Amino acid sequence: MHMKRILKNTAGILLGSIAVVVGAIAQHSLPDTVGATRIVITYRCNPRDRPVLLQEMRKNGERRFAQWKREGAIQDYLLLFNSFVDTTTWDMLSVISFSDYQQTDRWRDIEEVYPGGLDSALLRIVTPSATFLSEQKWQAGKNGDPTSALYMVIPYEHPDRGVYIDFVNSVLVPQFAGWMKEGAVRSWSILLNKHYPGKPWDILLLLEYDGVRGLSQRDAARAATEASLKTDAGWKLLREISSQFRNEYEVSTARVITPKQ
Repeated sequence: MHMKRILKNTAGILLGSIAVVVGAIAQHSLPDTVGATRIVITYRCNPRDRPVLLQEMRKNGERRFAQWKREGAIQDYLLLFNSFVDTTTWDMLSVISFSDYQQTDRWRDIEEVYPGGLDSALLRIVTPSATFLSEQKWQAGKNGDPTSALYMVIPYEHPDRGVYIDFVNSVLVPQFAGWMKEGAVRSWSILLNKHYPGKPWDILLLLEYDGVRGLSQRDAARAATEASLKTDAGWKLLREISSQFRNEYEVSTARVITPKQ
C-alpha cells in the first residue's frame, strides 16, 4: 500500500519523466525477447547440509540438467549456490530456459519424477521451496567462465509494469552497458514474473560479475558510468526518482554450480 501511495503522489512526475526520455528509450532499448520463457526455482536446506548439497549437485545433480539439455527437454539452465547462509532467501536457485512456452510441458513431465529437477537422494537434504514462471525480456553481454563467475541476484517489486519497462529501457540498459564497458559485469538479464503481481518478486535481476575482481570494481564502474550519463537529462531524472516506484528486496550473491572434474 505504501508503494501504491507513493506512485499515486508522483504519477505526474513519472509521466513527465517518461515523456522526456522517449528519445532515450528509442536509443537504448534492447531487442524485444518476448517468448523467452524461464522457470525459476528456489531451494532451501538446513545449514548443516549445505556442503553435502553442493557436493552432490556437482557430482550428479548438474549432470542431470545437462542430460535434459542434450535431450532437448530444456533449452539451457543456470544453477546457482548462495555464497552465504541466508534464512531470508535461498540456498540454491535454478533458472531453466525454454525455447517457447510449449516446451515447458516437457518440464512438467520431469517434475512428476524429479520434483524441482532433483532425485530422491537430493530431496532428503534440500527442498524446492518455490517455482516461478517468468519471461526473460532483457539480456545483454556474454557469459564468461562459469567457474569464476559471481552472480548478484536482486528481486524487486513494482506497482506498475509499464512504468518499470520504460525505466529499464531508459535507465538500466545504458547503465549496465557502462558497467560492462568498465569490465566489472560480464552479462545481465532481467526476468518478469508472468504471474504479475506476484510474490515475492515481480522482477528478478541477474548480474554476472567477473568474479570477485569484477564485484570489487562495482562502485568504480558505477561512478564512471554515472559520470558519462549525467548529461542525459532523461536518464538523470528517472534515475533520481527510481526508488519511488520500485522496492528492492534481499540481495544474494552466488556461484555457478559446475560439474566436478
